[in-house]
Amino acid sequence: MVVWFPSVLVAIPLAIRQARAFRVTCWVVVGLLFVLAVLGVLFALFAHLPAAVILMAATAVNPQEAPRRTKAATSLGVVVTAAASVAWALAF
Repeated sequence: MVVWFPSVLVAIPLAIRQARAFRVTCWVVVGLLFVLAVLGVLFALFAHLPAAVILMAATAVNPQEAPRRTKAATSLGVVVTAAASVAWALAF
């Protein structure tokens, strides 16, 4: 049960339609993921930290108001995803 719980947490903000509620939900999920990562170092729950970083970047995205910030957050998400993928490939 402990292994799939962070994956479910990351999916929760995808169901939120209002911008403010999305941001609040993202920050709550990021906080929970960081707590789980600290408590679950022995169980490899730190593997969800890239998702937490991407959710933090997602809170800053609003293409209509700040297109440059949106591009930067998207680039950050791509870089974090690529780095995590390479790290997992080298680890296993």
